[in-house]
Amino acid sequence: MKRNKLICGIAALMLALCMPYAGADADTIEMPTQDEIAAFFAAHPWSTSKLMTYAVEPSYSGTYTVGSLSQESQQEVLNCINCIRFAAGLPADITVNEEYAKAAQAATLVNAANNVLSHTPARPAGMPETIYQLGKNGAGSSNLSRGRQTLCASVVGGFMPDSDNSNIDRLGHRRWILNPDMLYTGFGKTDLYYAMFSIDRNRRAAFSGDYIAWPPQNMPYALYNVSSRYPFSVTLCGSYDTAQRDYVKIEMRSEKTGKIYQLDSSCNDYDYYLNVDTAYYGIPNCIIFNPGVMFAEDDAVTVTVSGITKNGVPAPITYTVHFFDTEPPLRGDCTLDGKVSARDPQTALVAYTEEFSGNGSGLTARQMKAADVNGDGQLSASDAQYILIYYTENVVSGNAVSWEQLLGRT
Repeated sequence: MKRNKLICGIAALMLALCMPYAGADADTIEMPTQDEIAAFFAAHPWSTSKLMTYAVEPSYSGTYTVGSLSQESQQEVLNCINCIRFAAGLPADITVNEEYAKAAQAATLVNAANNVLSHTPARPAGMPETIYQLGKNGAGSSNLSRGRQTLCASVVGGFMPDSDNSNIDRLGHRRWILNPDMLYTGFGKTDLYYAMFSIDRNRRAAFSGDYIAWPPQNMPYALYNVSSRYPFSVTLCGSYDTAQRDYVKIEMRSEKTGKIYQLDSSCNDYDYYLNVDTAYYGIPNCIIFNPGVMFAEDDAVTVTVSGITKNGVPAPITYTVHFFDTEPPLRGDCTLDGKVSARDPQTALVAYTEEFSGNGSGLTARQMKAADVNGDGQLSASDAQYILIYYTENVVSGNAVSWEQLLGRT
């Protein structure tokens, strides 16, 4: 999907974006736990595949009608945006501004009429000046995409990875979504052209954290496993000095594989990459790095950023990204095939035997969570026995016995 560079605006807008942040220690921001993230996602549902609908259908054939998205579709994209921000430890109360929504919708109409994705679109033949100016302004203030099935798919698979060669050097789409000063947005869709109004700084409370990391410390794997290349980023806030690419060094250690990845200014390949961007995409001072691998669902990756300073004094950052699944697996489904079958107790028993022998269970973290049916935090022979009984009662005998009944908890 081709996307042009985001337009930050004229000098006056640039000055307006240069608002200082109150300095604070990183630990003043309490990052949400995996359970809190899973609960927030459950309470704010969205889908990358659910077809979007209109309140007013747009038209650019013969006459021009800007159109508007249905409230349901707008809410779904809002949920997606707020889920991402919640996982990042940012305010997750973004709402739609009607004027932003009109501008974003007009932006998609202009781009669809031209059949060109552009932040500075030309005026389509016959388009009224008022519609064109609204669309032009919207295009210059929005994250834009085309070709995906939905706007949620554009957010998750396009804007947040931002991994193509024309965007990875700054991650502008991602940084606008993770802008802590954002309070309002607006969405548009015409055919397969999409817009998310992004340049908003209406939040009055200053962000008190030292940095914004993406992926964050608890990363839903469904947000990560969307691209064969997914760069990491750390945007420095607070009292951090402007990072210098020549001095920044990154070390990443995979807990699952034990491998260590080290990046510095010599890493110029987009598949093994480090850059510092100081343009005003939300917040400047962004460190971007790509280790050249995709980490596993049950991995934990410790990131250390060195060569950065506060008031000239070295102030490295270390944090760990824990990848996890927001939807818990079906209890007892050790094979993760969506049902409890005869294979599951056998899989649990073999895994327990291997683990007892000191060889490791061979199960992923998600499989272990499914196998630990009694919830004691470890895999045991009793877990395998419970799974066998559950399968026998419910599948073989058809007795509809619940896990709570089986475990004596009712």
